[in-house]
Amino acid sequence: MRKLSGLLAVGLVGALGVPAWAAPPEACACRPRSDHAVEELGHHKSAFAGRVKDVREEGGSLLVTFDVHRVWKGPRGKQLTVKTDGAAGACGYVFETGKDYLVYADGEKGALATDRCAANSDLADAGRAVRQLDLHTGRGATPLQIPDREAVSARR
Repeated sequence: MRKLSGLLAVGLVGALGVPAWAAPPEACACRPRSDHAVEELGHHKSAFAGRVKDVREEGGSLLVTFDVHRVWKGPRGKQLTVKTDGAAGACGYVFETGKDYLVYADGEKGALATDRCAANSDLADAGRAVRQLDLHTGRGATPLQIPDREAVSARR
């Protein structure tokens, strides 16, 4: 009888799906993303556009340093560093060195963090969001200009 009840329990779990406590580590519980960048801005302490200068691993996480193009909300600086989960299959966001991104993060200047639940995106695909953020913050008359990679490299 004990064997039968164990089989029933396994069958029920299989039929009903995996319980939340047994979810694989790669499962991220994300809230639905907003369709409007300004609404998304309300869910985070920081939003900025920047180019990835450096990605380094530290204690299982990735520290991503950005050369900042524009800040709409949160800490300001020529460079900002954001922490994201670096473990394989985790909830971290994948950033590539040399690429430009729109980044939504939380935390203070020295401890900004983001993950794949945030509405981060390649800046080349974020034109609508950037316009919405610029208009919302009063920068509609001065649209974001992304410096080309060669000009940035020459200045260093």
